[in-house]
Amino acid sequence: MLLLLAGCAAGGSGTAGLPTATLAAFVPTVVEVRWETAERSRGFVEFNVVGEPTRATPPESEATDVHSRLLLGLPIDSEVEFTVFDEAGAVGEAHRITTGTVPNDWASFTTTGEPSWDGFMVLGVAGAMADLMIIDTQGRPVWWATDTSAEAQVIHAFPSADRTGILASFGGTQAGESATIVLTDWSAGTQRSVQVAEFSHDFVERADGGLAALTYVSHVDESGNECLSEGVTEFDFDGTVDLVWDAWDSFAGRTAPCDSYAEGWTHANALDWDEARQRYTIGLRNLATIVTIDRHTGSEVWSVGDYGTIGFADPADAFVWQHQFELLATENVLVFDNGSDHTAASRVVELSLDREAALAETVWSYTPDPALYVYALGDVLRLPNANTLIDWSTAGRVEEVSPDGQTVWQLDVGLGSGFGYMAVFDDFYLR
Repeated sequence: MLLLLAGCAAGGSGTAGLPTATLAAFVPTVVEVRWETAERSRGFVEFNVVGEPTRATPPESEATDVHSRLLLGLPIDSEVEFTVFDEAGAVGEAHRITTGTVPNDWASFTTTGEPSWDGFMVLGVAGAMADLMIIDTQGRPVWWATDTSAEAQVIHAFPSADRTGILASFGGTQAGESATIVLTDWSAGTQRSVQVAEFSHDFVERADGGLAALTYVSHVDESGNECLSEGVTEFDFDGTVDLVWDAWDSFAGRTAPCDSYAEGWTHANALDWDEARQRYTIGLRNLATIVTIDRHTGSEVWSVGDYGTIGFADPADAFVWQHQFELLATENVLVFDNGSDHTAASRVVELSLDREAALAETVWSYTPDPALYVYALGDVLRLPNANTLIDWSTAGRVEEVSPDGQTVWQLDVGLGSGFGYMAVFDDFYLR
């Protein structure tokens, strides 16, 4: 789909060529604007959904007379107004284009309340829709991708550090399987991909462009049986692979003999990366333990939970079968506590860690009323204003909760669909 839109000089670098606005075939909410100028300049585009605030692309990195900018973060079925600019001002007049839509059989999102944050949310999804979707705070899809394999499942995805696209893991949650880590360009589909053998649930990107994932590692336990531990494996798109930590080395002597072979003895399901300290933090679901390790030495820095070096001041504080977590600036730990099928209730708990006393205690928690039981996945994020964003994955709900436990915003997806882990970001562009 191509729209030829008339332009005229209005303070910019000479007479403008006719700007064209094209909806990307890959995702029809991505608009590419092209134009030409008589003189070389660094152009950019201001744009907005009609009736909503104006945004702008970053200026081009170098001066040119043939220009191109992508308009990103636009919702489906929306009339968009845009104006081309350069350093001298507007190049021509404003023009409009209407974004495309999603297939009719995709589930829809509904929202209630007003969020305290402004930006976008990345969610792996399951059900009658794409494997991967980005929505705005009004629950409107602004970008999506679907893997061609019906068996593939996206658990975690997030924008790449350079904002050239989105990183996602497709498939690979069971021992013996591989996952495909894909860097998908906003407008053109797969940019790069790599197979990660024995992938287990989660991965991260470092500032140097390298990646790390949880992977299965096979051992033989004291009974002579195979035991599936998990570790942290660093890799990149060129095929370099390096196992930097194995849970077996830290926990084999602390627990009972390995008694879970199919899903992994530790069942690691969440991975975090601390760039400043060069540390990985890993959630071990079957051990009800979270552990932080030094990237360069592989040594344990601290651990909290049933088999951690830090225990609980009150047994009621303990988390069970936890999934995602967040290490806060206060050095507290925010945990999505799934709970067991006996309690049939999940919660979010914030723990303070006293490493000298080797004790953790609850400083904040939230359980919805009525209760929700999230039997798998689940994610949590502390917002800058101290509210907490909670992804009730299998329930198909995301909720923003104030410190006093009040729901200020909620996103729900249609019946039969659920979410993987979430990522929140404020801008598609690297400024």
